[in-house]
Amino acid sequence: MEDKTIKELKNENRLLRNQVNKIQGQFEDKIAELSLIRELGTTLFHVSSFEKACQIILEVIIKNTIAQNCSIMLIDKEKKELFLVCASDPKKNNFVLGAGQLFSRQGLNYCFKHGEGAAGQAILEKRPVLIHDTKKSPVFNSRSKSRVRLGSLLSVPLIVENEVFGVINLSHADSNVFEKNDIHLFNIVANFVAISIHNTINYEKLMSSESKYRALSENSNDGIAIIQGDMHMYANAKYREITRYSMKELETIPFETLSAKPETWNSSQHAGACPCDGFKNRSFEIRMVSSKGEKVEVDINSSEIIYNGKPAIIISVRDISERKNLERQLQRAQKMEALGTLAGGVAHDLNNTLGAIVGYPDLLLDDIPDDSPLR
Repeated sequence: MEDKTIKELKNENRLLRNQVNKIQGQFEDKIAELSLIRELGTTLFHVSSFEKACQIILEVIIKNTIAQNCSIMLIDKEKKELFLVCASDPKKNNFVLGAGQLFSRQGLNYCFKHGEGAAGQAILEKRPVLIHDTKKSPVFNSRSKSRVRLGSLLSVPLIVENEVFGVINLSHADSNVFEKNDIHLFNIVANFVAISIHNTINYEKLMSSESKYRALSENSNDGIAIIQGDMHMYANAKYREITRYSMKELETIPFETLSAKPETWNSSQHAGACPCDGFKNRSFEIRMVSSKGEKVEVDINSSEIIYNGKPAIIISVRDISERKNLERQLQRAQKMEALGTLAGGVAHDLNNTLGAIVGYPDLLLDDIPDDSPLR
């Protein structure tokens, strides 16, 4: 009786131990999942580079999950096809597409169309697609030769604001590796990845756009400045050249102090024709006073914009001093030409008159005798 009780106790202890081990294993799995999510979130939080974000995603997922390989594909909306932006393999040879190539769309590796393969189906249906065994699955389709062996595959769509823009693929060389429980984890991972990829792409676009406009502005033959509250917020190299002030100096100088007094402006312009006085979205001419006291005649185009969330004015300033000088020279030449024409006309008329005055006495002399006192 006692032996039976001891056996029962041992059996119960064994079952209890197994249950505790099982719970402990599940607990450790949850801790591992939370660690993965925490590491992914903290490392991606301050990353603004698209390439660096892709690199971090690949490294963190391969290091902390059962997946041997990871890849991310994005949608080309015009072609309605997926192209590869980053991928890893068991040898840790990562491929990451450069941001420049992403925007130029040159030399992209297109993989699947909408609805084609696990990735295409995940995007089309906006849900994860799990393939336990790629050899037996009718869904699995590889249009191009993969550098890695695929036994199991899980494709999860990348969604931001209910719009699918890509997919993350997790794979393993063996079949039946991923379980349904993994779908929940990788759904959470996909949310982090989607936000990070989406934000870094927008940031890279913004930086690229800013770089282009800065290059255009800094190399422009016209002075460009942003005026807010009558103060200079930005001035390009040409504007600084015209005003002879540095950017640091311009930040403390109101625009109005750079313009000559209204009576010195072109008479055809309105008094107060100044961007800071509400003369917006117009073209006008004024004389600007440089730091050396020189008066520079300029043509200004002004437009309203929003700068740092507040109304401002962007002005394009063109130095027209040389043109104005040539115009004045032309006007003087035209005046001289007019005077020459007038003088020539007067001389011609006077010559005609003098010709008559000189000719008539000769005619009269012919009719007057030689001994006449009239001669």
